[in-house]
Order: sequence, then C-alpha cells, then structure tokens
Amino acid sequence: MAKNRKPLKRSILTGTVVFILPDRDYANRDRLIESVRTQVAETAADPAPELWDRFSVAIGTAEYQPGIDVSVDDVLRRADLNMYDEKKLLKS
Repeated sequence: MAKNRKPLKRSILTGTVVFILPDRDYANRDRLIESVRTQVAETAADPAPELWDRFSVAIGTAEYQPGIDVSVDDVLRRADLNMYDEKKLLKS
C-alpha cells in the first residue's frame, strides 16, 4: 500500500430495507418519508471530508391492493420498482 494512502475504514453499505408501517405510522407515512428525505438532504449539503460520510437514499413505497396483489411479494416487488425509479432520478 502506498505510504500516504489510508485503508478503507468503514464498509460501504448497500441493500434494501423494508419497513411495514402499522396504524398511526402508516397514517403518517408521507410525513415520515419527507422527514427522512429532509435529513438526507441536510447531510448531503454538508461537505463531508471522507467518502464514507456521504450517502444517498432512494425510497420506494407500495400499498397492498386487494384483487391485484396475491401475496406480499407483489407489494414488495412494486415498492422495489418504485425505489429504482427514484434512484434513476437521483442519479440524473
């Protein structure tokens, strides 16, 4: 390793996190999502000195649709597609 290079200190995390919002949280889902987006935007606006201090978040949501969704997999698949649509927008 070069003399002035620092080893990567933290892992770069990627992946999917699923939240199932019950009752009151579900009713406030838009406010919760906006809160997450605001916090991410505030963090992104702060010029972090290290690569691992920077991150982005793409959010995809979906609701169970009776008569259309056969299983929870249908809902998760739709949420995943919505998340990838948002990810494309974030990259453009």
